[in-house]
Amino acid sequence: MQLFKDTFRFPLLLWLIAAIVGTCAVYYAEGKIGYAITDGLTSATAFTLTVMAALYIMRSYPTYVAAIAYAILIGCAAGIVSNSLAGLLFHLINDVPADNALYENAASARFLAHCIAACWAISFHVLKEKNNSLEEKINRIADVATLHKEAELFKLRQQIQPHFLYNSLNSINSLILINPSQAQLMIGKLSDFLRLSVKRDTHGVVLLSDELDYINTYLDIETLRFNDRLKVSITGSYQPHTTIPPFLVQPILENAIKYGLYGNTGEVLIPIHISDTDTLLQLRIENPVNDENMPTVGTGFGLEGIRRRLFLLFGRDDLLRAERENSTFITTIRIPQQDA
Repeated sequence: MQLFKDTFRFPLLLWLIAAIVGTCAVYYAEGKIGYAITDGLTSATAFTLTVMAALYIMRSYPTYVAAIAYAILIGCAAGIVSNSLAGLLFHLINDVPADNALYENAASARFLAHCIAACWAISFHVLKEKNNSLEEKINRIADVATLHKEAELFKLRQQIQPHFLYNSLNSINSLILINPSQAQLMIGKLSDFLRLSVKRDTHGVVLLSDELDYINTYLDIETLRFNDRLKVSITGSYQPHTTIPPFLVQPILENAIKYGLYGNTGEVLIPIHISDTDTLLQLRIENPVNDENMPTVGTGFGLEGIRRRLFLLFGRDDLLRAERENSTFITTIRIPQQDA
């Protein structure tokens, strides 16, 4: 029954009805209504049984080369068999000579209708099977691509924490001897930071307000590391529903602190400016650079990792811009909003 339902759709049923009506019309024109009804029923029965058998053969012995030609060949054979079977059934029910002119006219019309309809049915089945197979293949490829994308995003996210964690633990180790109370405070801040990181790791996007709370927790730790030398200002405004992928701003800010404070003994200001529209969120982070005291190349997350994450998330490679203006390094990230 499922094979019948899958194959005999509305257009084919209309075609089959038209073939039966055409055959009946031949008899009706000669005033043989009884013969017309008999021939219509035998034709429909023979056609249905033959095409079902042909479809079973197609499924049992499929071909992936010249499938349409194979379907047409099977369809023509099914049409011939169907026409012969319809004629046999007709003669078993009615006492009509095989060479009767009336019957020969009806048989010619039925033969043509059965061949065309059978070829149509078999070809439709083959195309539908190929389409289903192609859809399954596309879905499998899409699933693999999604899993690969998620795995790469997970790997990129995991690269964020180690470098910062190592530095924080080294700072705590140093503070334990010279300032135990500050070391204890830093441990508490680090615990809060890691707890927030775990809670956010499974989220695709978070509210910008939550991301800024996360950043402020991170800055509390960095402020303890560098005493009062580090100053970060956050300016601009944003809408309450503005979202951002988690773990994007913190590695940029970590780079800004690393290159901004290295080689500087005084206070360093790192401004963060936020501009937000209905379609795009933009964050601009600035830090000073000192060519004479540049830090050695590290193994941290880096801007390229962020650029890769943005491309995987949004399919665009123009969402991160890094440039230098005199002694200031500027990093700008743009986040398209989901409602855009």
